[in-house]
Amino acid sequence: MEESSQPILPQKTLTSKEAIVGGSELLLLSGKFLRAQALVDALAKQGVEIGGKNKKARISQLLSQDPRFKANRKKGWSLVKRTPKGDASDVDASEASVRH
Repeated sequence: MEESSQPILPQKTLTSKEAIVGGSELLLLSGKFLRAQALVDALAKQGVEIGGKNKKARISQLLSQDPRFKANRKKGWSLVKRTPKGDASDVDASEASVRH
C-alpha cells in the first residue's frame, strides 16, 4: 500500500461563540421561548463551555448581536420568524401560528 503524500488537514473546531449561538438556535427551533439560564443549563449539558463570570449575560450578549434571535423580557429568547423569501419578520416564531 502506498501512503498518500497529501497532508491531513485538521477538522475545523467551533469557536465558543459559534457553539453558543448554534446550540441556542437548535434549542429554540421548537418555537418556544427559553430564558438565558435555561439556555446556559442546556448548553452545559451538551458540553458547550460559556466563558466569563456571568454566563447568562454572555449568552444574551451574543444572541442580541445576531438577527436570528429576539429577546422578550418576560418570556426569554426566541427565533425571529422568517418569511418565505427569508426576510426577518418582527413576529416571534412561537406566536406565528397563533395569529390569524
